[in-house]
Amino acid sequence: MLKNILSRLQGIIQQYNTPPSYAPYETLFVRFIISVTLVWTYRECPFEQAHPRGLSKFVDLQPFCVGQVFEVQRVLLVLMAILYIFRIFPVLTCGYMTFNYIATNTVYNSFSIFHGNQILGQIFLIREIAHIYFAIRRLLARTDHARFGSHHHVISLDEEESRLVRLGQEVMAAAYFASVITKMWQSGGMWLHNSHYFIISSMVTRERAHLWGELPSSEASYPLAMLNYFLTVNTIFPKIMFSGGFFTELLAPLFLYNRPVLLIGGIMVFQMHYWIQWIMQLTFGVNMFLATAHFIGPFYWLHKYLSPQPMIARWFNWLQRYPKLFGTTPPIKEDDPQRTEKQQMIHRDDQRGFFASFWRVWRRTPFKLIIVLVIFSLYVRESFPFSHWPMYANPIPQAVYMQIQDSQGQPLMPSRAYIKSSLSQVNKHFKALCSEFWGKRGGYDHRLNREMKCGNVTLYSVMKYTPLSRRSELAKRLPLQLVQTIIKMNDDNQISREVRTVGYLDELPPSAWTSK
Repeated sequence: MLKNILSRLQGIIQQYNTPPSYAPYETLFVRFIISVTLVWTYRECPFEQAHPRGLSKFVDLQPFCVGQVFEVQRVLLVLMAILYIFRIFPVLTCGYMTFNYIATNTVYNSFSIFHGNQILGQIFLIREIAHIYFAIRRLLARTDHARFGSHHHVISLDEEESRLVRLGQEVMAAAYFASVITKMWQSGGMWLHNSHYFIISSMVTRERAHLWGELPSSEASYPLAMLNYFLTVNTIFPKIMFSGGFFTELLAPLFLYNRPVLLIGGIMVFQMHYWIQWIMQLTFGVNMFLATAHFIGPFYWLHKYLSPQPMIARWFNWLQRYPKLFGTTPPIKEDDPQRTEKQQMIHRDDQRGFFASFWRVWRRTPFKLIIVLVIFSLYVRESFPFSHWPMYANPIPQAVYMQIQDSQGQPLMPSRAYIKSSLSQVNKHFKALCSEFWGKRGGYDHRLNREMKCGNVTLYSVMKYTPLSRRSELAKRLPLQLVQTIIKMNDDNQISREVRTVGYLDELPPSAWTSK
């Protein structure tokens, strides 16, 4: 019986180590989705970094992220994306896209606001490393290096693309699993028990969206307001809802078993992001696009069930005329004798020594990239594109959001017409400035003074990027105030508010724009 259990376990591990089959044109579809998503999320930086992170610790990336330099890079990025979709010079095109995306998001996303951008950045970084690796293998295989040629075979382009899709799936699974570890660590293991506190965050995001201009009026969010009231009174329902998302992230590595399990897991990930996006009034479009491309794989299922149709078959035949562009040559199957012979050439059993034994064990270990990415992400924490995914990691009975008001106490609405950065970024910019002061000595009055200074600096930095067309209007509404609203929930599930001013701006700073 034990032998049967071990044999079954070995078969499951081998299944996880075997990449699933892909439709002939599925790799093209994945390249198209991730390239378009990268161009879509390539944004200009709203303000300077308060605390440099990642590459910005060593290189000043701000000049590359604003002005004419950014516009030129955007045009080149679109060109490189088109070339990469059709697999033209993948090492060069993917490398350019990866560097520019990481450079701009290191500044723009330095406060870990858009986790979808971080997952996308990791996918492109891993893809570029894999492209370089496969290119070196093909180059060395054509030389007279007898040792390399005796141990490695030339990987076909289609097999390479299939492995790249698999790497993207593992990157996404690693991100979700690392998020679960962060949740349990920062909440002291009480994340599920305290998850109903996220209803306060839902109220904050709804009001913040109204100030930003995404909700035209408070009546537009009336269904959400009623839902929040219901969930506040009946806390068991939000716990059930958020626990579903928690276990979806926890089981993400197991979704890589085969295509049917990937489909079920992809649908679970998609619906998790969709409902959280609706309830919390956030944007998870990048996450849903990536889940569709890597997990759900609609083209695979279309090919599986619609390829017998005459019109679809003619389309497939047309695609197969250009295998180098569309990757329509099916990869070598695992049971192919030619593949078996190549695997025997690669993995010789006559190797001896500690490193050879370690490599044989590591090669048979499932979730290798997931293990590496999870450990590395938890170690480096926040350094784009890596993150320990702290978003909603510690549910507490209060939430905070910022707004900018004029001298009459009227908020600047819609805020997106006056400032470049989102209100969420303003809040995180303020918190980053204040974090360096909290450990210093001083009484409560000293803390308030330091907090006011941080608010002044935040407001000054944000208003530098006010559009030129709005500056004359704002000059009549000075002084501006940075107002912090704190929403709390007590033990009886009663909601209370605290509003206080944490910053002033008596004069508009010099504009960072040279034209409208």
